[in-house]
Amino acid sequence: MIANFSRLRRDSSRRRIVPKRPHDRSVCAAFCFCRAAGISIESLPLGQFPDSIFLRSTQQRWLRAGTLARLFEVGAPAIARMKKQYEAEIRRLTMDQVVVTGKATTLPRWTHVRGV
Repeated sequence: MIANFSRLRRDSSRRRIVPKRPHDRSVCAAFCFCRAAGISIESLPLGQFPDSIFLRSTQQRWLRAGTLARLFEVGAPAIARMKKQYEAEIRRLTMDQVVVTGKATTLPRWTHVRGV
């Protein structure tokens, strides 16, 4: 019995293996893009950002910690730039009557968060 307990304690003290988080820059870019474009996390282009389930859990964690509010505060210039460029892109697609179908393969360069 004691031998089993010591083995159980030793096994439970092992470090829990969790999946590695994607680069925070892509997560920040996703939140900023959602804010700039006025879309939900589920409406993000497929394959360009982390999946919506991961983003939702990160959003909840960052809301509790105050990180998300700080991100929007610090990222306000980037969000304003993204919003202006997003609206210009939508206007261009509308005026040129471009038909967009299927999965987006690339996003314009302006959707990426750049360092200051």
